[in-house]
Formats: sequence, C-alpha cells, structure tokens
Amino acid sequence: MDNKILHNLELLGLIAGENSAGIERCLGIKQIDFKHFKDFVDIHQLSGNLYVSLGHSSLKGLFPAELIEHFKFLYTEQWLKNEVLLREIEDLGREFERKSLEVLFLKGPFFVQRFYGDIDRRVIRDIDILVRKKDIDKADRILSARGFRRDSATLFNKNLTTYFTHHFEYWKEDLPLDLHWALTSHFSFNLNYPEIWDKKQPFMFKGRVFYVLGDEYKLVFRILSLFADIQIGNLSLKSILDTYMMLSAFGRDVDWEQFFTRRRKERLFRIALNVLDLVLDILNCRRDFLELSRYLEASGKYIKHKSRLSKFELLNRSRSALNNKLWAFSLYQGPVFASFLWWTFSLPFRVAIHRKG
Repeated sequence: MDNKILHNLELLGLIAGENSAGIERCLGIKQIDFKHFKDFVDIHQLSGNLYVSLGHSSLKGLFPAELIEHFKFLYTEQWLKNEVLLREIEDLGREFERKSLEVLFLKGPFFVQRFYGDIDRRVIRDIDILVRKKDIDKADRILSARGFRRDSATLFNKNLTTYFTHHFEYWKEDLPLDLHWALTSHFSFNLNYPEIWDKKQPFMFKGRVFYVLGDEYKLVFRILSLFADIQIGNLSLKSILDTYMMLSAFGRDVDWEQFFTRRRKERLFRIALNVLDLVLDILNCRRDFLELSRYLEASGKYIKHKSRLSKFELLNRSRSALNNKLWAFSLYQGPVFASFLWWTFSLPFRVAIHRKG
C-alpha cells in the first residue's frame, strides 16, 4: 500500500484518539503530503470532524492554514445540513408519537451527540428509522403525509421485496430517509428482533424522548453496515471512526465472551469478529481496547486476513472489488454457493430498492 495512505491512516488514528503528543511526533517524523491528506479526508467524509478536533488544539498551527480553512468550509456546510436533518427528525418524532407508531432512530444526530459530543462533529447524510415489519404501511402513510416520496420500487409483490431487502428509500426535496424493517437481510442471519425492540434505549434531546437501539445492537448494526460497505467496495473511514468512538464510549465494559456467544446464535460470529479486527488494525488501536484485542487474538483461526496490508486492501472503493466480495462471501455462515444464490436472486430486488443508486 502507498506510504502516503499509511501515513494518512496513522495521522487520522492519532487525531481520533486526541493523542496530541502522537500527532506532533507524526508530523515531525513523517513526510505528510497535505494535499493528498486533504483529498483522502474528503473522500472519507471526515473533514468537518477534523476541523472540530483540531480547532481547539494548540497543534492546529502545525497544519497549513489553507487546509484548516478548507476543513472549516466543509464543517460549516456539515453543520447547516445537520441542523436541517435534526429539525425534520424532531417533527417526525412528534408525528410518530401522535400516530402511536413505535420507531427507533438509527445513526443520525442522536448517534453523533452521544458518541462525538455534539451533532456538528460528524457529517450526517440521511435519516434512518426502524419500524416493525407489520408497521411498514403505517409508516409509509405518515411519511407521505409529511411530504416524503418513496423512490424504492417493489418487485413482483411487497412480501418478496421485504424478504430480500431491509429498507425503502424516501426523499423530501434533497432530504433522504431510509425506512428500515430489519437491520440487514440475508437468509443465514438469525437476528432476534423481539430482543432488539426490548433492549431499545431512550435518548433525551431538547426535553423530548426519542428511542434508539441499545448499545449492543448499535454496535451490531455498525458491524453489519461496515460489512455491507466492504462487500460492495464502498467502505468509508467515517464508519471506521464511528466504530472507534463507540468502542471508546462503552467497549471497555463489554463482556466480549458473551457478546460473541450471542453473535454465534445470530450466525454473525465470523462477520463480527473480522469486522472488529479490521477496525482495530486500520486505526492501529489494539492497545486502546485490550480485552477485545485478547479475544480477537484467541480467535485468530477465524480471522480471514491476517496481515494489516491485506486488511488495508479492503478499503478499495470500487464496485467491482472482487477481493472484497470473496472476503465477505467467506464469512457468511453456510455454504458459499448458497450465499451466491441468495445474492443472485436478491439482486433484482436490491436494484429496485436502490433506484437512486
């Protein structure tokens, strides 16, 4: 892998960990190409986050002024977009409550507020909500009344479409929303949705209560999202950083033996193991999460890629990333051929859902 990318990843990891001494040392001994660093950070949607992280640091002066100004401009755009999203979420929350529809808010501003400290610290692209499968039509009517139009199509019939997929896409002007009835979809998965709903958590924001996933399933959802992005060659370091922030917030209190035992029951064990191993290696932060690192090391026979270089190659942002797809197919529980058949039969339904894509 290009040394520039390795240097960029090291610097990003140090900034994420707010390691001032490490940042200063890295800038002193590494030949950082700041133009390359800027482009790299933009691609991975971290510019606004870095501006906030560096804005209050005495180390800001070690970076070129034009780089800081560029990050500031993107941060301002990010802040304005996040405020628009937040107002819409507040209005939706009131409408769902009024119509007695139970909804969980996935990712979004509540996630950023909890794990980054303020909603302006991370770019938010869309609104993601989870409803029970039986409530899809009710949620659709509420969203339509709020001015959202559904761009996703159903293929053959709704039951088949909702079996092979896990969300519909909506738009209100330039505001995207994903309506989920599942965290993900695959024939081999055995997620316990009654438990997911039972373990929901309240999140107090501006004097109102919104419901979100419990911490364990926040992490599971992030793992599944990362896995899907890797598979299609769309992995962003923003998602890697999200996982780091979550682990920093509650990862040291997790009983990893129990966590992975539950993932075995859900048939997600190898996926969870490999994704978390990838996160720790990409950001070179194993020493920050010793209990998790020990569990990963003890379960090394289930880790698909052993070297950091082979893991870095999964950052390949290409739809035709064959290596990524082979990596992902090898981690599903069950015969690879069965996963290939699932992928083939589900493809038309997924294309219909992602009409904008």
